[in-house]
Amino acid sequence: MDCVAKNVRCDHLKTSSSPDFLSALPLDLLLHLFPFLGPLDIIALRKTCKTLHEATLQRQVWLNTLRLVCVANSVFAPSFPFMEMTLLELEHAAVIPSLWRSIGSANKPLPVGDDQPHRTKRILCGPTSHGDGGITAWGDTLSDLFLVPGGRYLILFFDDLMSVYDLGNTPDTLLDCNTRLLASVEIQFKWLFLVHPSPDGSALRICVSGEPAEDELEQIGQSEQWYKLQVYEIYPHHDSPRLELLSHWMLLGSSTQLYSIHLNRIVFIRDDILTVWDFVADTSATWRVLDEFHQIIIANDSIILFGSACVSVWNIPALLPRDRERTTLPYVDVPIINPLFRIDYPECMPPIVDAFQAESTIQGPWDWYTEPWCYDMVLQSEAGFAISRYVVAFNKDMTGGTIEKTACYELMTTPDIDFFIEPYRVCHDQLVMCWTEGSIIKTHTSALFSQDTSTPRDNEPLILETWKNEYLNISLCPFSARLCLFSDDKVHVYDFRSPLCSNVNQSRAPSQALTGLT
Repeated sequence: MDCVAKNVRCDHLKTSSSPDFLSALPLDLLLHLFPFLGPLDIIALRKTCKTLHEATLQRQVWLNTLRLVCVANSVFAPSFPFMEMTLLELEHAAVIPSLWRSIGSANKPLPVGDDQPHRTKRILCGPTSHGDGGITAWGDTLSDLFLVPGGRYLILFFDDLMSVYDLGNTPDTLLDCNTRLLASVEIQFKWLFLVHPSPDGSALRICVSGEPAEDELEQIGQSEQWYKLQVYEIYPHHDSPRLELLSHWMLLGSSTQLYSIHLNRIVFIRDDILTVWDFVADTSATWRVLDEFHQIIIANDSIILFGSACVSVWNIPALLPRDRERTTLPYVDVPIINPLFRIDYPECMPPIVDAFQAESTIQGPWDWYTEPWCYDMVLQSEAGFAISRYVVAFNKDMTGGTIEKTACYELMTTPDIDFFIEPYRVCHDQLVMCWTEGSIIKTHTSALFSQDTSTPRDNEPLILETWKNEYLNISLCPFSARLCLFSDDKVHVYDFRSPLCSNVNQSRAPSQALTGLT
């Protein structure tokens, strides 16, 4: 079967000639073959002969294809009501990630104004009221937002509230005004948030930092500066979803510098103290790490820290029940644990300390994605910023590893305008960057692992939107070709694909509907 699939997955399928060896196969065997193909390969097969055309119109084909595409792109599974979706909706959703590259990797920016690449644009209505302040609009209280991979669920972080919205699966949902508020909970938001699926993939876990309530501070009985890590869980696809508090931890200090989450564990660093917390079992371990670190990742039972001179790896020790009465160990009682092993940075990589002094940063994927283990050194250049990409590869038994430089390119930006790069999204084996340059929103899509070096002109980013206000909060989901941004006290939702109802006659073949990104 693998050999057959490899023969099918090639460009000659897009011609009008019929692959006779496939058309002669029975339908049940063809259905077993399709999972080895990508969505665009299946569309190409449809154009070859009547037998394959009919086979590719089977609902089960696109049900399986969409599920596989969701798994490959780390999509939150409840984003799609698989059994309720029509054949056309299944096909459309499965193909969008493959077509994103036609937007994210354009050789030149699209013109601004009426020729923007988005197909639909809607404004998410603000709350009528919430909290003790009786807020009647988004106002200045919205601090951040996160579009969950899959593009359906949007999380809004206000100064005193956290809300989860259902934006629907397609632009048609917005046109039908079916966007709805699922749940809200009062918090005192303090900049830090992490969003991950539950271990079974059916719920969202949201870790958020906030100010303790007055009664909590009185209970602690101390005057130092405290903050609170809280973990909420929501099943957004249920009939009556709620944000349930799973656990919380009162911490002394101003904030954490680095943090990551995997399954039921959160790891965070405050100064040189690293803590692993299982928020379901309420167990933890704490130790000191003797270096300055800039990135952190949990990989199964290991912790990976990107330091100034090398990558350090620790095994997670046995976690012990947490003493709620003793929120923080005295510094002298925190043990020092040396890493299991270290991986030196390659000689071609500039020292991280020098890079930060040159106003440069380390960038990588959102914490949502457990792989790939990669990072970019982003250095300012005359044209904009130069990117060097490095991939960390570990042995199967996690006893050693290597760091390899896999890509190097330069992106042009607007001179003398500050830019802010969002953590990357992963889409169809590609890394998708999205950033703001003042009032301009840009994106660029590149291969995860590529040795090619391209010129700045070849890597010119695409302008997604030009806004009149320079103060933007944005969140992009390339899998669904959807962008959310907050500006002028409004949350704007852009879809970079046409609504099904606007360009599809239901009697036509579903492949004819896939024009939104082409």
